[in-house]
Amino acid sequence: MRTNLAKLPYLLLALVVAGSMLFYVASTAAIFDSFLNATRVRLPFQYAHSARFLVQPLPESRRAGMHPDDQVLSVDGVRFTGMAGVIAQTFHAHPGQVLAILYRNQAGEVHTAQVELSPRRKAPPTLSGWLINVVLVLLFPAFCLLLGFWVVLARPLDWNAWFLLGIMSVAPAFIGRTGYFPGFLTPFTVLWQIFAQRWMFISLILFSIYFPVRSRLDARYPWIKWLIIIPQIPIIPCTFVLEYGLLYHIDVIQPYLRWADSLELAENVFAALSVCIFIGAIIRKLFTVPEPDARRRLGVVAAGSLLGLSPVLALLAISTFSENTVMEVVPSWALLTIGFLFTLFPLSLAYTVIVQRALDLRIILRQGTRYAFARGTLWVLQAIVFAFLGFRIFRFAHTSGRLAHLIAPAVFVVIVLFLRLRIARPLSLWLDRRFFREAYSVDQVLMELSEQARSFTETEPLLQTIMERISQTLHVERIAVLLRRGHLFRLQYAHGIPHTVDVSLAENSSTIRALGLSRGPKQVYRGHPDPWLQLAGPAELSALNQLEAELLLPLPGRSQLIGVMALGPKLSEEPYSRSDRQLLSSVALQTGLAIENSALVHHLAEEAAERRRIDREIEIARQVQERLLPQSYPVVKGLDFAGFSRTAQEVGGDYYDFIALENGRLGIAIGDVSGKGISAALLMASIRAALHGLAFSGTLNLARIIEGLNRIIYDSSTSNRFVTFFFGEYDPATRTLDYVNAGHNAPALLRPAAPDKDGFCTPETPCLVQRLDTGGPVIGIFTEVHYEQGRLQLQTYDVLIAFTDGISEAMTADYEEWGEEQLLASARMATHRSAQEIVTAVIESADHFTAGAAQNDDLTLVVLKVL
Repeated sequence: MRTNLAKLPYLLLALVVAGSMLFYVASTAAIFDSFLNATRVRLPFQYAHSARFLVQPLPESRRAGMHPDDQVLSVDGVRFTGMAGVIAQTFHAHPGQVLAILYRNQAGEVHTAQVELSPRRKAPPTLSGWLINVVLVLLFPAFCLLLGFWVVLARPLDWNAWFLLGIMSVAPAFIGRTGYFPGFLTPFTVLWQIFAQRWMFISLILFSIYFPVRSRLDARYPWIKWLIIIPQIPIIPCTFVLEYGLLYHIDVIQPYLRWADSLELAENVFAALSVCIFIGAIIRKLFTVPEPDARRRLGVVAAGSLLGLSPVLALLAISTFSENTVMEVVPSWALLTIGFLFTLFPLSLAYTVIVQRALDLRIILRQGTRYAFARGTLWVLQAIVFAFLGFRIFRFAHTSGRLAHLIAPAVFVVIVLFLRLRIARPLSLWLDRRFFREAYSVDQVLMELSEQARSFTETEPLLQTIMERISQTLHVERIAVLLRRGHLFRLQYAHGIPHTVDVSLAENSSTIRALGLSRGPKQVYRGHPDPWLQLAGPAELSALNQLEAELLLPLPGRSQLIGVMALGPKLSEEPYSRSDRQLLSSVALQTGLAIENSALVHHLAEEAAERRRIDREIEIARQVQERLLPQSYPVVKGLDFAGFSRTAQEVGGDYYDFIALENGRLGIAIGDVSGKGISAALLMASIRAALHGLAFSGTLNLARIIEGLNRIIYDSSTSNRFVTFFFGEYDPATRTLDYVNAGHNAPALLRPAAPDKDGFCTPETPCLVQRLDTGGPVIGIFTEVHYEQGRLQLQTYDVLIAFTDGISEAMTADYEEWGEEQLLASARMATHRSAQEIVTAVIESADHFTAGAAQNDDLTLVVLKVL
């Protein structure tokens, strides 16, 4: 049911459009057919007692002997029943054709008049006739109708829009012609003309009462208007019955024709009364309505009514008291001027109904007249110059040869383009600056502000500058900026708004959703609220009222709305013009991007600061980790040893150590914590501390030491963390090496198979390789683990190579792995060198193989050489 009611205005509008357009087309076609078709004849007599406007004299019937009071009996042998029959008989007749009209005179005598038909148009169409028909008959009624339709479509639920449509619909009925075409169009055009005229006068009364606010007199005495409106309603059927009888049933209507003058008098009285009520109500409201916007609207309507209706009322008076037609009495230029002035009336009505905030009448007049004179003069000058140049160029081409005929059009086009682009356009800009300095300055300031917004990197000075410039340029006292904070848009910056005001709009509010979808400005007009404002909740309306928001500008980011700028009313109480909204949208767009860029810059700065802090901490961690590795080696008789570690990142999880134990023994440790970076480095530090604590606890069994280390790591690390570890103890007195391998890459003992005279491995005499793999699983995975302890008897020239997988699995950029074989081969080639030189040779070989490829894992190498 509600859906059907919503469609009702559009259904009524469709009916009005259909009726109005059908009447307009039929009436316009009748006028132009009569104007252009020289073979059309006029009717030999008229019975239109109820309409004296545009009545044509009928001399041809008088010449045939007929008089006004004669009664027509038949036309060309066809019984006369009304004017519709005569219209049908004469529609296809030609000038000079004779009609035999049988009539009875006042004495009761029956006579036959041979009436020679006369043409409707005796002279060819003139320029003034063309202008009047095109402007007043074709264009002006169409303009009024389309204006009324557009207003109703824009405001379908506003009664004032429908009243305006009723006023506009009278234009074709006022000018149009009825009873011209035979058939159904005749009664329809008659009925629609009567209906449109009454609808117009009733609409005038209602519009004056309810626009823009209801009249106080009507609010107190609502029954008065019905005393004037209700009597006009019966006039429609009465007038139509009279006109219909004249058309089709003259015998039936003849006794009632004496009432035609009284009915016409009633029509004129109510028409004059309606116009007077309209003018009086508008003027009374103009001085009594307190709202400034309502007074501005009434001022515009009063001015438009005075300028537009006064000449028409004068024209009606002339047609009423003159025996001649308006066309005969009033010159063509006066009719065109009256038509032009009348357009001010519908335009003023449409403007005040449509706009959300009306301009003051003085501003409209000042800007409109100055601009019209300035621009109009410019166009006239351009037309004169172009006409003169065209005349001279084509006259020269006419008197010259064939080549000039070909070149002349191109020369004319080039000159016109040059004058338009190089002279007319700069002159137009000068006119804007000269005659509209204030508007031009506003445009320039806002465009410059839009460009300037890009250069800011700080949000607060950006928004303060934007708000101050907008306030100074457009004279807006109250400006607020709400920025996104989580799911709310909170008031962050304000100009002219007390600091005690604290408002916010929810992310899912109707206001924010409307701004996010349209990405354009939204006017907050409470008189005729837009759909989004009608959907706004009490909290939203309260926030907008506290801000006195009249225009909302979205501040868009690249992916979402980041803020809203709310502008209050101008000091001049003018509405925000279309140009204002376009320029402010550009400013808001650049402001939103600048705010987002500022936030991004701050975020990057914070990230950079955080990164620098982390880098400092990592540098400290790296230095601490380096200090955890051996800074100096203990001296062990008969043993040369060295180590090297290089992390893949700033810190790593590889570990090696040489620990001086009791009785001159040496502890050798190497380990690899799973993963890389800070977490691995922290676990490595824990292992070192735990190992040093266990190594000096008095426990001589290495397996027990590793088992204790496993429990400590298991309890202090996550389940996905583990450590591969190798720990050995070298006794220089016996040259024995006790060790435990906890899942680590098995160190390799290189022993010459057939020592040369120096006792070292050579390419010809390769070393024997023995892997040290006795022990157990990795550390940190299982709670209780038992490890085995291995023992190895060392001898002179033995070289022990311990490493992590970072060096054996070093890869090239093509993911080719170096491997343990090449690692041991490079070590064998350097066994005749010191332990430190062996380390250097192996590392250099690995780096040469990877050829500068990125290091994927920490690498560590420990070398022991028995002397």
